[in-house]
Amino acid sequence: MNHPSLADLLDQAHRQSLQPIQLGLDRVVHLLADLDNPHHTLDVVHVAGTNGKGSVLAFLEAILRHAGYAVGLYTSPHLHCVNERIRVDGQAIADEPLRRVLARVLAVNAGRSVTFFELLTAAALCHFQERGLGRGRAGRRGIVLLETGLGGRLDATNVVVPQLSIITAIDIDHTDYLGATLTAIAAEKAGIFKPAVPAVAASGPPEVESLLARQADQVGTPLHLLGRDFTVRLPAAHGDASVSTPHHPTWWFEEGGESHPFPMPGLLGRHQLHNAALAIAGIRRLQAVGWSIPAESLRVGVREARWPGRLERFVLPASGGPRPTVLLDGAHNPAGCLALAHFLGEPDNRAICPTVFLFSAMQDKDVATMIRLLAPHGERVWTTQVGGERGLSAEALATLWRAAGRPAEGCATPAEALSAACMACPPTGQVVVCGSLYLVGAIRTLLVAQSGAE
Repeated sequence: MNHPSLADLLDQAHRQSLQPIQLGLDRVVHLLADLDNPHHTLDVVHVAGTNGKGSVLAFLEAILRHAGYAVGLYTSPHLHCVNERIRVDGQAIADEPLRRVLARVLAVNAGRSVTFFELLTAAALCHFQERGLGRGRAGRRGIVLLETGLGGRLDATNVVVPQLSIITAIDIDHTDYLGATLTAIAAEKAGIFKPAVPAVAASGPPEVESLLARQADQVGTPLHLLGRDFTVRLPAAHGDASVSTPHHPTWWFEEGGESHPFPMPGLLGRHQLHNAALAIAGIRRLQAVGWSIPAESLRVGVREARWPGRLERFVLPASGGPRPTVLLDGAHNPAGCLALAHFLGEPDNRAICPTVFLFSAMQDKDVATMIRLLAPHGERVWTTQVGGERGLSAEALATLWRAAGRPAEGCATPAEALSAACMACPPTGQVVVCGSLYLVGAIRTLLVAQSGAE
């Protein structure tokens, strides 16, 4: 008997997907019920927020795996292929298991109108159950780390009753779906709060923190807020974590009158200290309800966490002569670009010069603000279009960069833009790829092929 290929099933899923996106839980609730509610058997950590979700999940995954747990991870979007969105113990789901579980979900759905994300969420939850991550299974205890796709309250992942909820930094993004103000967006993110389920949240403007606290109180969620209930402390000298000791730079996580030293995160950027703190605070909540996670696992997990495409450096082979470093970062909204700008402004990074940008962005982003934040940190720019019709044209992007005072040139494809940027940038410099995860994924594919990296 011939089975449909994975490519055919993905095409079928896209063809029957609701366009445009329609948020809501009724469709996925009915779909999961027809699949015998796999999520009811899983212990889950649920993560929402505008920026930093992937980084927090990377820290959590590294900590929990070191502690000996079987860890499922569901994230979006992907950089290279859809398999990356569903992982168990660090390994993306293989084509055949994904084909099989997606065929099951599509058969049960029987052509009803759903979104692609809802279908994939159901497939992920079924896969995690099939892989033995559910409660009461023999062998290692399992836990699933679940990232929201859009918002929180009406996101397809919000069918779970988790062990822990985490809300990362909140900023203006996806205003067509979530609202045009920080408080409106924060209210959607806080929709993942559940009664008696502990939650950890990033700090933010007073109105955001007040809304999160009020919504947690209304729901009955014990909320632990960065800056109020736990903090990050840097060494006194210059407030710079890199100077704590010559060989073992350290920062401190502080909570309840206790101070715990940690190694510098495996993810680059000062903002990762706050993401690491969110993960540590979350792990402490899990410890409080009986999860056995040694202190050493927290330290090792923070140090060894990795997250592709987020301040990820590639040093390319010097065939034909030295080549500049390429820095990939998934900054695709103003808050992400601000974090990238801060990173590029740190003394060690200012010493890498010149910096040139390879940039692309989607039409629904505040691109002018993104460019304004980045422009002081680069000398020249190459632009290209990605993301199909959602993407701004290379020339439109170049025009915006020129208006910000930077020479800019449009290229037809990401490959041409990478080649042009690398040729124009001397080996002492760096090419910074940012503005869109579609662009980061396309460039990373090229770099992996060139460098032989995994």
